[in-house]
Amino acid sequence: MSSHSFTSVNPIVCVIALTFALVLFILIAADVAYEGILASLDFRINVSLHTNRTAGLTEFFHWVSRLHSNWLAGIVTFLICLYLWRRRLRSWVLMFALTIFGGMLLNALLKLWFVRPRPQFEGVIYASRSFSFPSGHTVLATVFYGTLGIFLLSRLPDRKSRALTVTFAILMIALVGFSRMYLGAHYLTDVMAGMMEGVAWIALCLLVVEITRRRRND
Repeated sequence: MSSHSFTSVNPIVCVIALTFALVLFILIAADVAYEGILASLDFRINVSLHTNRTAGLTEFFHWVSRLHSNWLAGIVTFLICLYLWRRRLRSWVLMFALTIFGGMLLNALLKLWFVRPRPQFEGVIYASRSFSFPSGHTVLATVFYGTLGIFLLSRLPDRKSRALTVTFAILMIALVGFSRMYLGAHYLTDVMAGMMEGVAWIALCLLVVEITRRRRND
């Protein structure tokens, strides 16, 4: 792949990923709204995690959440965009800005749309005034590591490096999602919906940036 190209992802693949993630998000949202099978597992899973938590893991997952806050992700994204701008990778600057900052805004709007209350426990170890569905930290981790992973995949030539990149991105997203459940901040369905929201948003942004890039080159 040429070093000047934006991405090797086929637009058709983006459409398929967008459709698949969007459908799953809608199914999860419907399950929560109508208290289906997944929603019935939410409380039991959270109670199990809450009653079996340890001080060491609690502190560890607190740090995982802190390191994936909106303000810190915003700073890192700004630095990445600055680096990409100096390398004249303008399409990637647009991609990172859209996925990260746009993803934050999208999630804030969805929380206001669904207005799902946070999990409630005695001796709560995490408190927030925002709503629960979908998980903002999980969305942020998905769009950040997903976009970073796609960027690296477009630059890495060998399969081993590409496989490690994909594995790292998946593990980090899963870690952040699990940390929100462990801390009692979110339900399983919040985290699952956050991942699907993130995947759908990345796919949509890829399409938008690719269309914009092609029009500029015409």
